[in-house]
Amino acid sequence: MTLPSDRLFTPEIDPIAIELRKVYQDFVRQINGDAQTFTAKIFGASSAGAGTYSTQSGFYVLSGQMVDVYYNIVWTGHTGTGNIYVEMPFLSNFSDLNYMGIIENTAGINYSAGYTEIKTKLAPGTREATVVESGDNVSAQALAIMTSGTITGYNRFPIKIEY
Repeated sequence: MTLPSDRLFTPEIDPIAIELRKVYQDFVRQINGDAQTFTAKIFGASSAGAGTYSTQSGFYVLSGQMVDVYYNIVWTGHTGTGNIYVEMPFLSNFSDLNYMGIIENTAGINYSAGYTEIKTKLAPGTREATVVESGDNVSAQALAIMTSGTITGYNRFPIKIEY
């Protein structure tokens, strides 16, 4: 079933009609789904910084209140400091769960001793997925931002609907 997204409420200046239109469009999106591209980027936790990107591809598929986010980011000359974050296109929902993501490909990422893989951890109510490193017999820890690198990853999480 596909619902029309331009029916039911005609464009009006009335604030109630505008709010009803937003709610209806969200309802349509939840039933029909939505697939869009976005500009993927990284930033530092202490200082966001800036970098030169040769690839910033992002794609998401929204189905109901769940979103699947795919991204590929290649950067050089980044000036951010602190832990590395990947910006998600939506706020995560719920207040008591962290959502883990998969990093499928990396280049130029330096692991600490004993660490063998990286993944992302999306805290509740945020758009920032922290990149964490993990391994055997070591506790997972946030990874510091690097001047250059490549990450290709995937996250799935429930979104917070904003009206």
